[in-house]
Amino acid sequence: MCLNKIGQIVQESWLFIAGEYGQIELNEFQIMPNHFHGIIIYPDQFERFEKSITALVGEFKSKVFHESLKMYKSEGLQMGKLWQRNFYEHIVRDYKDLVNCQAYIRNNPESWSGDCFNK
Repeated sequence: MCLNKIGQIVQESWLFIAGEYGQIELNEFQIMPNHFHGIIIYPDQFERFEKSITALVGEFKSKVFHESLKMYKSEGLQMGKLWQRNFYEHIVRDYKDLVNCQAYIRNNPESWSGDCFNK
């Protein structure tokens, strides 16, 4: 995928989350024209982490929204809706599941040509 300005904001915001919270690790991710996939590896179950996945994703989506709004305003444009209300989460249970999720994310651009939102 070739990233447009909002895609670049999404990438910078995603990487910012990892820098902001050193306890998590960002794994495979893919920015698509109308959605985003990413794997977050949380600390060991016995290590305490201050953010829930919902709070972390909310913070990411908020950062993307505000940075995109700044960009639109600087160009004298109005921005429409950016994110859907919810998000899909999947808890990776084992190594095989992780490998499958990584492959799905990595190969997602190949299915873009058949996506109903691809005009």
